[in-house]
Amino acid sequence: MFATRWSLAMNPAAPEPTSPSKTHEFLRDVETALASQALPLFEEAARHARRGGIEVTVEMDSSDPLHPQLSLAASNPGTRTSHYRIIADAANLGLVHEEFYAFNDETRTLPAQLASINETVIDTRLAAFFLKAFALPLDYVTERRQAGFW
Repeated sequence: MFATRWSLAMNPAAPEPTSPSKTHEFLRDVETALASQALPLFEEAARHARRGGIEVTVEMDSSDPLHPQLSLAASNPGTRTSHYRIIADAANLGLVHEEFYAFNDETRTLPAQLASINETVIDTRLAAFFLKAFALPLDYVTERRQAGFW
């Protein structure tokens, strides 16, 4: 009997409705985290990639108020653009980390929580993105990670 009640209480098919104030607070927290924590890491990766000959732009976009995002777009001169984005998902009070690789038209998405906007996660995602898309290691990431992290 206890197991039945537990499984009904944990039913993911019946999510709790989100209040407008909770959504507003979440979106404010996302924009703050993107600007203060993720943006400097995106810009650092962009500077490193530019030294490697890659064309890179970084952009904060709040034009869709329910899906603010931070985007890094990168390409070799004259080629299609790959990107890594962090997009707010207000409906689920979460985020999506999205990577698009132009060389094979592959898109990878990873649902995440607000806590994923931190140095460790962002450095790891950016390092993986540049290595896969351009065979460019972000050496500084390896230097600032403790041994055994990878």
